[in-house]
Parts: sequence; structure tokens; C-alpha cells
Amino acid sequence: MFKPALIATLFLGSALAAGCGGPRHHGPIDQARMDRQVTEHLDDYLDDAKASDAQRARIAAVKKQLLPQGVALANAQQQVNREIAQQLASDRPDRARLHALVDQQVEATRAFAHKSIDGLLEAHGTLTAEQRAPLTKKLQRFASR
Repeated sequence: MFKPALIATLFLGSALAAGCGGPRHHGPIDQARMDRQVTEHLDDYLDDAKASDAQRARIAAVKKQLLPQGVALANAQQQVNREIAQQLASDRPDRARLHALVDQQVEATRAFAHKSIDGLLEAHGTLTAEQRAPLTKKLQRFASR
């Protein structure tokens, strides 16, 4: 459920996909660690793109807004997974509760995906076509997996 929202944030240097899309771990995602990973990938990409200080600042603002929301969504998904497991461990799982959990997480994912697309479009408008070309190739490779 979380992965489609991550794809939309790949303009941040694919760091969220690297940090959350790999092998699953247990426990909450460390936002500070994730921020360091995203910043490292983003800085590398912006260095390669020869981004100006103004471009870097605008894209960093997008990252600053999206990252906490993405981490919160991933952590919420972990909680949903735990509750589903608890429900299924009972003799009489609550069908309505399980459907409500799914609906709640789908809506949260949809809202984050929309915000991510807005951020992606802001970053798109911040960079020139020449600066975007390497990222476009990376996204196309990722999408064809």
C-alpha cells in the first residue's frame, strides 16, 4: 500500500524507496535516519544536475514537508498490520473493523500520494528539462521492473 506513494517521491533521489521499500523491518521507521538517507540521495542528484542554491532550497522544502508524512504513513501501516494479525488470531475476527482498517489506510495512502504528486510537480517545475533527464531515466527503469 505504501509503495505507490513512495514512487511518487522518487524525485527526492529514490531514497524513500531505498529506505522503506527494501526488506521489511519491525518497529517504527526512524525519521532522522530516513531524513539523512533522503538528503544524501537528494544532494547527490542535485549535485549531478548542477542545481542552483534556489532550486536546492525549493526541493528541500518539498522534502521537509513530505518526509514526516511518509514516515507517519509507513508507521501507521505497521500498526494496521499488527491489528490485522491480532484480529486474525482471534476466533471471531471483526469483519467490519478489518474493512475499516483497510479503508482508513487506503484513504491515508491516497492523500499522501496526491501530496507527493504535488511535490513532484513542484520539483519538476523547479528543474530544467536537462536537469530532469537523468531522473526521468531512473524513474523509467524503476517503473519497468
